[in-house]
Amino acid sequence: MKQNQKNISKFLNTYLKNKKLKNDQYSQGALARDLGISTGALSQILKGKRLISQKMALKFISSLKLNTKEQKELLKNFEIEGKLKEKKSYKDFEIKNLSANYNWVVFALLNIAKLPNADFTLTNLSKQLNVSKKILQQIIQYLIQNEYLIQDAQGKITRAVKNIQTSHTVSKTDKQKIHLENLKLAQKSLLKDQPKDREFTSLTLVFNPEDIEEAKDLIRDFQNKFSSVFETDSAEAVYKLNIQFYSLYKT
Repeated sequence: MKQNQKNISKFLNTYLKNKKLKNDQYSQGALARDLGISTGALSQILKGKRLISQKMALKFISSLKLNTKEQKELLKNFEIEGKLKEKKSYKDFEIKNLSANYNWVVFALLNIAKLPNADFTLTNLSKQLNVSKKILQQIIQYLIQNEYLIQDAQGKITRAVKNIQTSHTVSKTDKQKIHLENLKLAQKSLLKDQPKDREFTSLTLVFNPEDIEEAKDLIRDFQNKFSSVFETDSAEAVYKLNIQFYSLYKT
């Protein structure tokens, strides 16, 4: 384990010790409740056996109402290029009159438009994405009209906005449609693509449902780090990363 995580364990153990000195009724369970995590998760953190993300550390700061000195003491343990990362600014993509079933097509096109040597002809797009030219034409026009894509005088199409995400206001039903389409795409890749060209892996583990928000934070952190490492201006292809985390059995 990295030294910074050991320091976090030490920090929380010291915090717990000082709280007990002020109130002998204060326990590890009380600290877990204050942090909004399970006692099992806290026990592992205190023993230095469990990592926490920067986002979780910020949550700890808010939950424990740490003073400025304590905040600096906790946050200095994170190796974030010497300072906190700036939060990315995103433009929401509104589905509106487009079917949620084509949400994946939208983001495929938005990323294809980032490739320096992309063939954006309808014939090529239709062949590679397995989507009709008519649907592709409708989506491309929609993206240009709503300033997600730009088409110059020579007809070249490029992306207009750097960071775009599906709007948080999308309905539950549409979210389900979006994820179902992503699963279908993954299934097609599993059956069609060679193992050397894709990666499928899974993990089954025991888990405390109380820690679901922390798990989601770690997954999002991983997605952001994955993107920052592999996205380059000289890329030659568009890939899709899907992550699912769900319950199989509960007591």
